[in-house]
Amino acid sequence: MDPWPRFVSGRLPCGAIEGTLPCFGRFVPVQFRRRHRLNEHDKNTCHCWIPVLATVLILFSLFDAGYSMVLGMINGELISLQEQVEQGGTQLKVAGFLSNITGGLVNLGSSHEAEQIKELLKDMPDLAFLSTVSWVRMWLSIVGVAMGVFLAMRMSWAPLACMIWAGLTLVWTGVGSMSTVAFYQGLTAEASTLNILCLAGLDVIFHIAWPVYLVIRLLRARKSGQYPGW
Repeated sequence: MDPWPRFVSGRLPCGAIEGTLPCFGRFVPVQFRRRHRLNEHDKNTCHCWIPVLATVLILFSLFDAGYSMVLGMINGELISLQEQVEQGGTQLKVAGFLSNITGGLVNLGSSHEAEQIKELLKDMPDLAFLSTVSWVRMWLSIVGVAMGVFLAMRMSWAPLACMIWAGLTLVWTGVGSMSTVAFYQGLTAEASTLNILCLAGLDVIFHIAWPVYLVIRLLRARKSGQYPGW
């Protein structure tokens, strides 16, 4: 019976790996040979893409968190206006709130009649649901910042966690897509088409294009073994 069942005989003599392995008769254990191959692969593989991808993930998530928070504030103000209209007010004081937080992108003026506010709100989707969509996106973006930090630290589970995060972002984008489109359409009466297209473009980049690219890049890294320990 072979006294060394875990060893491969006749292939790799003892001490062939940088002269550091102990001698087991004449041969080297298979587990040491595999570890040596993995170490050599890590030495020859560039991991410079990891901090770059992690940095982009952090920056995009921070920007998206602020963007989603602004949309949530706009929805909250519109809900407040809607409640005032339903209470039968004839003169609504907006006080330039929307103009200030959007840098003039959505400008309702300082005062509007109830009928004008109703005209603005009639084409809007369910504002309460749209507000929920915005705040959930903000929290997903905060989680994205944490995922970027873990990815930069090269945690072994970080790529899988990032892919799950990207999947949740895509799912939530699909859930709120109809309400978001209706919201942008409702703003066309008070903002230029170019500004609305810019907002819609940011939505597509942050909530569709970027998560899809992130998943594809991490799957490529998985396939080629570019992420150590995954």
